[in-house]
Amino acid sequence: MNFKHIISILMLVLSFNSFSQSTNLKLQDLSNDWKLLHEESGIQFFVKTQECSFPGNKLPFVYSILKIENTNAEAKKVTYNYVHYFEEGCDGCDANGERTFTYEVAPNTSIEGTCSSNDPGLSGYIDNPNFDGGWHFESVQLLFLTVD
Repeated sequence: MNFKHIISILMLVLSFNSFSQSTNLKLQDLSNDWKLLHEESGIQFFVKTQECSFPGNKLPFVYSILKIENTNAEAKKVTYNYVHYFEEGCDGCDANGERTFTYEVAPNTSIEGTCSSNDPGLSGYIDNPNFDGGWHFESVQLLFLTVD
């Protein structure tokens, strides 16, 4: 087998395991209204910010909430890292199982996070105004995204 055949086979194998990534939405682009983050293969990912009140806290926390909408006539499985960038670092940037989330979304339906869902794949903490010295949120993005 010559070098060209090896490269061709390698490219074919890699093409079956390709990942995509979404737009990087910055804090100033987000609001309480859904904003399209990414669309691929009939799956739409929307994000918004939401204040979440919890007992014992004077001020509400701020979360980014993700909604995944399947516009297809068949169920789709999505896998991704829900990434939050801060001035001080990144939460979810590494391709490891701890920050990778997989959901199956039924045909013509959607799933979304809530303040009470406690699902880090659909909601992410971005600000606690009750605590001085916390990290400073910059943007949100989906990495290592696959749609099957």
